[in-house]
Formats: sequence, C-alpha cells, structure tokens
Amino acid sequence: MEAWNQAWNTAAGRQKWLTPDPFVVRMIPTLQAAGVQRVLDLGFGVGRHAVLLAQHGFEVYGLDASENGLAFANQWAQQEGLKLQLSTGDMARLPYATGFFDAILTWNVIY
Repeated sequence: MEAWNQAWNTAAGRQKWLTPDPFVVRMIPTLQAAGVQRVLDLGFGVGRHAVLLAQHGFEVYGLDASENGLAFANQWAQQEGLKLQLSTGDMARLPYATGFFDAILTWNVIY
C-alpha cells in the first residue's frame, strides 16, 4: 500500500488516475434510475469516481489505505464545492453498518 501512498503524493503519480472510467460514467443514469442515493467508493484512490458521483448528487463515502490519496481527494472535493465522507482504513474491516449503502464501487482494487 505504501507504493500507492507515494504515487498519490505527486502530480505525475496521480495523473493517470484523475479521469473517471467511461464505464462508471455510463453507469450514472442506471444508478439514478435505481434510486441509489448512498454510495461507497471502496479504494477511492485520488477520488476520481467519488468526485464524479458527488457531482451527480450521490451521497458519497469512501475508504482507502492511502493518506495522500485522502488528502488529494478531499482537496479536490473542496475545490469543486462537494461534500465527501472519506477516510482511511482497512477494507477487510468496513466501519459501516450492514445495509448502509445502496451501492458499492470498487474500481481497480479487487481483482
């Protein structure tokens, strides 16, 4: 995990991870049509999907292991005037109640 933390600390390391994946972008209307409101971005990285989802009106939470990713994502959200509920932690021990989320996104995290 330290490699990601170091990558997220530099503009060059973040560059490739700033643009939301086209599939996730295409899923926005589907999520909205399904009545999804609260989303967990598990392994949010630098926040590309968390910011996207918040821009479309979702209540977004996120959990990631990287402090540098957290700092960048929070700064990005603040610049966009968005509210995200992001934190660092262990993805094997989610700090949320069962059934709290309407949808969970984990992109480029679990293979």
